[in-house]
Amino acid sequence: MQADRLVWVEVAGVGIDQARLSCCVPVHLVADITQRAARYEQDGMNKLLFICSRNQWRSPTAESLWRREPGFEARSAGTSPRARKTVNAADIRWADMIFVMEQKHKNRLKAEYGRLLEYKPLHVLHIPDEYQYMQPELIEELKQVVWPYLAG
Repeated sequence: MQADRLVWVEVAGVGIDQARLSCCVPVHLVADITQRAARYEQDGMNKLLFICSRNQWRSPTAESLWRREPGFEARSAGTSPRARKTVNAADIRWADMIFVMEQKHKNRLKAEYGRLLEYKPLHVLHIPDEYQYMQPELIEELKQVVWPYLAG
């Protein structure tokens, strides 16, 4: 099985301010990016919630990245009581799509908010806790693993 080649994609005229969207994506997703971004904006499926343990490095980085992308809103939270911002029911209700960094975060959310999560897309990104805030490698990994979920 051959790994997907990554290409840099730039889409003009996305979002209310018609800003440019650019990122590195697998070749097989290139055709869908423009169409999907417009659909998310039009359908309102643009509220992304990113969750890690302490809301210190990974999820705030993801929030910062996706807040900059036209057509998306983003928040972040943590599952730990010691998190900078602890996830709550209002966060779950607000989100159209939820991304957790590890399986343990999904397990904690399901245990605490199982009923609220019944009709919410919840995705595990499998990003380990080995990065710092806005570390270039973390940024690149987030872009590579989140875009396929948004592209459908």
